[in-house]
Amino acid sequence: MASTNSGCPVMLGSTSKRVIPHWTKQRRQCETVKQETPWDRLQLAASIARRPFLPGVEGFWRESLQGKLDRQLVRALDCLGEMQLEISEPQTTLESALEGIRLDPYRERTHRCLMRAYAATGTRAKAVAAYHEFRELLANDVGTDPESETEALYLEILG
Repeated sequence: MASTNSGCPVMLGSTSKRVIPHWTKQRRQCETVKQETPWDRLQLAASIARRPFLPGVEGFWRESLQGKLDRQLVRALDCLGEMQLEISEPQTTLESALEGIRLDPYRERTHRCLMRAYAATGTRAKAVAAYHEFRELLANDVGTDPESETEALYLEILG
């Protein structure tokens, strides 16, 4: 088993009998890394979720677990983005939100974070454009409108 710079092992193996114990061991080792703040924990979670899961292995089982990691990454990015806004770092919020949107283009929480980040950087026009693009995406692909919380944020940004 190889390891990364953070000391967390990288799984190498192609069968579930060999993979499950390695996955459990990796999780335990990463959990023992001392983190002092929720920020650190979120960054660690995002870092772990970004890693390729069993490269070279194909099949439903692997794809299902990769999907789970992707969903965890999106949730971590949402939380990171909201924390970044709280500490007045809208530029890094933009990066987190855009990465989350690439993974899940229909997630409203991520789009709201993006809109808030644009507004915080003083580019209200981009925040409004992000809303309209998202509204169009939902209308064309899903046949629905944004949630009331997203609509309220849009109206707030319009001033």
